[in-house]
Amino acid sequence: MEEDILNDLKQLIESAKTQYVKQLLESELTKVENRKNAAAKATENAVNKTSMKTTAIVKNIDRYGWDQSDKFVKLYISLSGINTVPKERINVTFTSSSVTLLVSDFNKKNYALNIKGLNGTIVPNSSTYKVKTDDIIISMKKEKTGENWPKLTKSEVKDTPATKPGLDPNEDPSKGIMDMMKKMYDEGDDEMKRTIAKAWTESREKGMQGGMM
Repeated sequence: MEEDILNDLKQLIESAKTQYVKQLLESELTKVENRKNAAAKATENAVNKTSMKTTAIVKNIDRYGWDQSDKFVKLYISLSGINTVPKERINVTFTSSSVTLLVSDFNKKNYALNIKGLNGTIVPNSSTYKVKTDDIIISMKKEKTGENWPKLTKSEVKDTPATKPGLDPNEDPSKGIMDMMKKMYDEGDDEMKRTIAKAWTESREKGMQGGMM
């Protein structure tokens, strides 16, 4: 279409008998050429953006921490420098039984986390996320306040052996408990860490009192 208009204008310019008409036609010719070039540039940019999205490496996030309170289940995803990513490139989608995180074009990679079959039902409209300096914290609102999730997903519950959580039957039970508490401390929030630190302190004080008797 644009090419046909350009050809017609060029023919009219050649046949124009007055300078005034020729200038008008040349002005219109310039406008059409600029419009054509702008459209071509826009198409080129769109192709480049599509190419970047399709060729970017997709990295699945398989390491994250989680804990829970009476009202929320929280996920902690560590991505160094994530706070530099524009908010429109970070997308978190909630359903009643799943959560999906997508981070686009971060360090020339796309990051994805998709957790299905949550161990309990969540309320999508009341679930949120926050972006920290090096972390994304996802807060999923429990539908049933006070409900305890033994595992994050139902599949993990099915795969758990019929032994006490976090304990290896072939190891010293006290060592298994300490390892489990250390893991909870490393992955927990500030409130969780304070609670565990207090429990450790009280345990040591009782041990010292028992040794003095």
